[in-house]
This record gives sequence, C-alpha cells and structure tokens, in this order.
Amino acid sequence: RSSTEEKPDTYNAVFDCRVLSKSQAAFSLGDGNFYLKDTGSSNGTFINNFRLSQPGKQSEETQIYSQDIIRFGSQVEMDKTYGGKAKCIVARIQIYFADGTEFVERAVNDKFFRCKEDICGQE
Repeated sequence: RSSTEEKPDTYNAVFDCRVLSKSQAAFSLGDGNFYLKDTGSSNGTFINNFRLSQPGKQSEETQIYSQDIIRFGSQVEMDKTYGGKAKCIVARIQIYFADGTEFVERAVNDKFFRCKEDICGQE
C-alpha cells in the first residue's frame, strides 16, 4: 500500500488503496515456478477467489499460473468520513518466459482452479 516509507520501484508494486495492508503480499520465483504469499494482511490475498490465509496470518507460498486471477484485499464499506466503498485490486496474471512463450495455465484438477466465468461473471 502507498505510504511515506514505501515508494514504487522495480522490485515492488505500490497501490493507493484503503483495503490493502502496508505489506500485503509477495511474489517469488523458485525452481522455474512462480509463487504468491500473503504476508499477514487483514483483508486477504486471493487466487481465483480462494483466500490464501486467515486475517493477520501469513500464508504458505502458493504456485501461480498464467491466466490466474489474483485479488488483493476485499471490498469494504467506508465510514461517513470517506464515504462509499473501498475497492480491492484485481488482476489477471499473464506469465511469459524470456523467449516469449507463455507459462502454463492452472490444471482443472488443481484445488485453486476455478472457471474464469465463476470469477469474473463475464467472458
């Protein structure tokens, strides 16, 4: 989340969003696979609408695949001072190798697989 201590850089992403924790999640690469980990956020980190951990608890590293939908935070109602709803960050991940080929998509028998129409309600 955007703060005076953390600035956007090549090693991170910073969002100005009220539903994110200062340190929301971390991406990593190991053994040719890509991973996402919730770092103890309050409003959650999700892969294909599956929450990675309980509020305030770190998750295990979970492998991500090309075409996964990731979400940081949950939409929350704001008090009268801010008004309206604070929205979460949602993105479809597309992972490419240096040679331009796309990384594999999640297998349908994987526990984190969910039909894209169930996630987005469109397509």
